[in-house]
Amino acid sequence: MKDASGHVRCDNGAATAKIRLRRQVAGTLDAGARVLDLFAGEGLMYRAVWHRFDGACLDWDADKARAAAEERQTWATYRSDAERALYGGWMRTARFDLVDIDAYGSPWPYVAAWFLSRRSR
Repeated sequence: MKDASGHVRCDNGAATAKIRLRRQVAGTLDAGARVLDLFAGEGLMYRAVWHRFDGACLDWDADKARAAAEERQTWATYRSDAERALYGGWMRTARFDLVDIDAYGSPWPYVAAWFLSRRSR
């Protein structure tokens, strides 16, 4: 898949390491923990780790957001740009125990959007 600038993008680079890290973190969470997955992508992390939890997710790609909604039937699922959604207050009153920010490129704009937006933490 190519982004707007023509660069080839592929979901789940280094998937094995990402899954291992998330499983370690998931092992520290209570059964009732809630996960905010800012990039639903192709759903690999959900199927490998986050399916045990409730939560919310979004993706900018309409097909990926639709697939996430079908697969994550107990989750709140949206199609949007994550940075704009966070700055705009998306999910600002919801409680999350973990925020998974696995962005293409740098995660820092999304981290900034999370912390600089008005929200309950």
